[in-house]
Amino acid sequence: KNFFRRRSTSSIGGGASADGEYPTRKLVIVGDGTCGKTSLLFAFTRDEFYEAYVPTIFETSIVDMEIRPGKVIALSLWDTAGQEAYARLRPLSYTDTHVILICFAMDSRDSFNNVRDTWYPEVRHYCPRAALLLVGCKNDLASSAADCVTRDEVEKLADNIGATSHFLCSAKTRENVTEVFETAADVAYEAGRKKSKISSRLGACFGRRSRMKKTEKA
Repeated sequence: KNFFRRRSTSSIGGGASADGEYPTRKLVIVGDGTCGKTSLLFAFTRDEFYEAYVPTIFETSIVDMEIRPGKVIALSLWDTAGQEAYARLRPLSYTDTHVILICFAMDSRDSFNNVRDTWYPEVRHYCPRAALLLVGCKNDLASSAADCVTRDEVEKLADNIGATSHFLCSAKTRENVTEVFETAADVAYEAGRKKSKISSRLGACFGRRSRMKKTEKA
């Protein structure tokens, strides 16, 4: 699979890409502050890793990805702030989302527990139909953590929240970074197709009802 990086400040939720060339799918990434969300995005879109932590408010970028031979989508990536102070602003990013990455840090059990207690309830409230991917970040630190999250625990939580897939990754070593976004792009593309089919069926249904009413009046 091939992907083509293209940074953009456009905030696109669906439909066509910024230049209208490719269909757009929207990805939102959530999780506790400092869990590794932004580093994961930087590793993928810029092939860079920063040791220093810089809190994120909201940033977006677009990456054109070939999900299968001859089929390219514009994946709109929305970074969010995990701090409680931004809880009221964060829902603004959820509109028209196709796939959500729920992230936690493998060396932080608190961030892992907050997937179940905070992030899953929030995204299901605002995006009941969006596909979910569970992502364990900072896997390079797991072996040195006193109480690291285990692979079995990640698999169990992924099953409990109905995640389409789950990954252990590291922005620093690039472990599974590309795989996370390749899978997310595939999932987002299919989610968009299903949404379009449902909209078409509803439109056809309403059209038939409208014609029936006109016939009855006649």
